[in-house]
Amino acid sequence: MDTVNDEKHEDHFTRLMFSGKGTHFKEKIIDDHEKQKPSFGDFMAHVNYDELMKNVEILMDSVESFKPLFKKITPIVEKFLKQK
Repeated sequence: MDTVNDEKHEDHFTRLMFSGKGTHFKEKIIDDHEKQKPSFGDFMAHVNYDELMKNVEILMDSVESFKPLFKKITPIVEKFLKQK
């Protein structure tokens, strides 16, 4: 009787591990996840363009203020890289 129980357990284990039913479950999860993703149009409908433009302007001003620093540090970095 133990061999019958072992065979049933083995068959159950084999079916669980190697039957391929898990791939169907994974595909279903992926499909459900893709359905829940908002589209780009939905995302863009909620964007505050005034805030976005203000932030871009602040970013550009920050880049402009760092340009002199980059001009001063570039020769030092190039010299360091040539030494290696």
